[in-house]
Amino acid sequence: MELGVMMGLFDPRGDKRSGHVCRLRNRGEFMGVCRSKCKKNLWGFGMAFLLQVISVACFAQGDLVPPGPPGGTMKTLDQIEPRIPISRAPYVIASSGSYYLATNLVVDSGDAIMIEADEVTLDLNGFSLCSKANPPSGCGVCFGKPTIRNVTIRNGIVTGSITNDGLGQYGGCGFLYGIASRWYGGELRNVRIMNVQVGGCAAGGIRLGKGSHTLVKGCVVHTIGGRGIEAGIVTDSQVMNCKFGAINALIVSDSVGESWDEGAIQAAIVMGSRGLCRNAPGIQATNVYCSYGLSSNQQGIISRVCWSSRGVSEGGYGISTWVGVDSYGSSRDKCALSSRVVQNGYGVSRDGYGIYAVVVENSYGAATNFHGISAEVVGYSVGYSSTGAAIFAFIGNGCRAASGTNSIVYKYNMP
Repeated sequence: MELGVMMGLFDPRGDKRSGHVCRLRNRGEFMGVCRSKCKKNLWGFGMAFLLQVISVACFAQGDLVPPGPPGGTMKTLDQIEPRIPISRAPYVIASSGSYYLATNLVVDSGDAIMIEADEVTLDLNGFSLCSKANPPSGCGVCFGKPTIRNVTIRNGIVTGSITNDGLGQYGGCGFLYGIASRWYGGELRNVRIMNVQVGGCAAGGIRLGKGSHTLVKGCVVHTIGGRGIEAGIVTDSQVMNCKFGAINALIVSDSVGESWDEGAIQAAIVMGSRGLCRNAPGIQATNVYCSYGLSSNQQGIISRVCWSSRGVSEGGYGISTWVGVDSYGSSRDKCALSSRVVQNGYGVSRDGYGIYAVVVENSYGAATNFHGISAEVVGYSVGYSSTGAAIFAFIGNGCRAASGTNSIVYKYNMP
């Protein structure tokens, strides 16, 4: 009741003067009193509510004067990872830490940067290490101890002036190696080379050895008078215009290798990659998946298992494998697809076998001047030949000749 009086909702004199409003004697007087009362009550309620809001807002305000000048609350880059600039060469990294190039560096001979400590990050920072050494000598970045651990090198260029005369002969001045260990038989563990370009080196691009604890990722290596990349794992990288093997690793994925000799890509496992070589196999590996191998004079692909891949050669086998699945081989002078077992394969040759295997299933073999398919057992396959047998086999099941005639001893489900 007191709250109602304060807000103007009730008149404390009403009962004393004329009783409750409902007791007024006529309707007109009743309505007039009601309108008058409603206006007073609404006005009183609004004023009371406004006063309440103003008083609450006033009491909620704090100290509006800043306690002090504004200042930074985040750490600087040096506080997060203290970095040491390198602005001269040659330079020796003798203690752990994070280092970065502050400018392009040139050496007249020898190594540009020597790493002799573990736990090192070297950011080339988009700059280059260059050598004018004549004859070639040293490395752009050299690992100076037999055992180095936990090192990352990234984001820059290592270059010399070695060139190829177009016939596979390399010469010029510069580094011997772009990034390499001085101790070839040493052990590098957890060493990563990322987003680095290496070119114009006399003996090698990136040489870390084939231990399983090294990684090369996102790198480009070109114009190397020796081997391109040697590492445990190579991924997302390109190696072009190398004298000898372009990529030599345990695992190669999503990469391209091109070389003159010794095989473009050599690995235990090759996935999603392409190898092109003039005088040696395009890809030589234990297992090859979803890849492409090309060679001018040797096998396009040599492997134990070849899956969903393509091998092409002019003077050698297109694909030479133990097990070939969903693969395509092509050769001009020799067998297109040679395997112990071929499934869902395709082989095309001019002067050699289209497919040569022990067991062939669901496949197609074509040859111009030799047998389209030659195998012990052939099932549900098609052979094509202009001058030889379309299919030459001991047992044939559900097969047919697209061109030429079949020479099969035991036939099943076929004419």
